[in-house]
Amino acid sequence: SIDPSDVQEGINTVTVVAGNDTFTAAPVITTFEAVRHNSSITIDPISDVIAGDDVVVTGRLVDDEGNAIVGAVVNVTVDGDSQVVTTDKDGNYVASFATSDVKAELVTVSYDGNSSVNGDKESTLFNVVKETGDVTIELPEDIVPGEAVNVTGHVDGVGEGLPVNVTINGNVYNTTTDADGNFNVSIDPSDVQEGINTVIVTAGNDTFTTVPVITSFE
Repeated sequence: SIDPSDVQEGINTVTVVAGNDTFTAAPVITTFEAVRHNSSITIDPISDVIAGDDVVVTGRLVDDEGNAIVGAVVNVTVDGDSQVVTTDKDGNYVASFATSDVKAELVTVSYDGNSSVNGDKESTLFNVVKETGDVTIELPEDIVPGEAVNVTGHVDGVGEGLPVNVTINGNVYNTTTDADGNFNVSIDPSDVQEGINTVIVTAGNDTFTTVPVITSFE
């Protein structure tokens, strides 16, 4: 059995001789070629990740015959942050990274290879997105021109300090939610017109957003 360290990539020459004091055989000289296998590393599809949540990167490393490469060192990089992980008995790897900013982030995984298998590299993108919540509003039942209009509402899933914009007939009022996600705006009478008034409410910051609520009153 030839030790792997004595086998070189490419052409290897083998010479066989046999004999003793009374017997000899003509030497046999032959060659064989040692070729390294190729590897293939994959990244499983990554769904959108809410800003502030962890992204989990998974995938698999196999050779060119589909066999798992076990115990291999894989480098995983997300947005410049790197981790070194090891494949399991099925060739799978996993790495987890924190996210913060809302943007598309680049994932790169690489395997350097070894004496018998060539390395491989793969990249993909995933999106870090804002968390989305619902906003509800309430308007007074009887509204009279010349009187202030009190607009109240609630944003689900948030606490204190989320910016809220209330727009009426193009005039913008800014406020923030309280500890329970509630907000309140008093519309100046000069911004309330006779007839139909359109109210648009949006809320959000760098990591949270809501679908705009559009309503009207007369």
